[in-house]
Amino acid sequence: MRKITRLLLTLAILGLFCIPNESFAVGLGIYIPTVGTGTSTLKIEDFEFPNDIDNSHFGFGFVLDTKVANPGVFNYRLHIGFESFELGNSNFREDNELDDNLSRYSIDNTFGFAVLQSSVVRLWLGPQIRLSYMHYSNDYIDLNLIGLGFAPVLGVNFNMGDVFTLAPELGYRFSFYGGTNSYNSDDYWLTDDEEDWTLNNREFFIKLNIIFRINDYYL
Repeated sequence: MRKITRLLLTLAILGLFCIPNESFAVGLGIYIPTVGTGTSTLKIEDFEFPNDIDNSHFGFGFVLDTKVANPGVFNYRLHIGFESFELGNSNFREDNELDDNLSRYSIDNTFGFAVLQSSVVRLWLGPQIRLSYMHYSNDYIDLNLIGLGFAPVLGVNFNMGDVFTLAPELGYRFSFYGGTNSYNSDDYWLTDDEEDWTLNNREFFIKLNIIFRINDYYL
């Protein structure tokens, strides 16, 4: 878990280098909530579930944007967040020893291109690349999955005054996860029994960003 946390923080710091050197304008804030729903295809070892499995999520996190109100074509947006990820219905979770939702930690790198700009509104679209880690553990299993995702995203920034912006965005994400599920021999000790999990997700999502701008004006 510590290694994953260090990796996410390292990638987040590297993302900051996307900020143009000649500009000190930036937007910082939070996003809450991010919600979404979709379907998943799950394969455990050699068995692939014959039907798609419903999924949904709810989450929150940190946002950084290099061009919120400032005019210009390109902006880079970074999200670092946590999501509670629900996989399947109660019967599916019970059959697979999942008592609750999975925890998902993510870094989203979005590359936006403006299609409409004014002092009040910036409309943009672009691709998003996600790196994420999902984890679940109880007395019976220990599940760890690493994921890579891609999403086309459409967003709009509503600038309210000199420092405050509301910035909803929506997209449709395709992602792939792979990892292992370990079974516990008792409440505390792991055996060598492991099974490979692969998960393909398709999910529609909506996110509300609350951004405070620093030296970022429409000039």
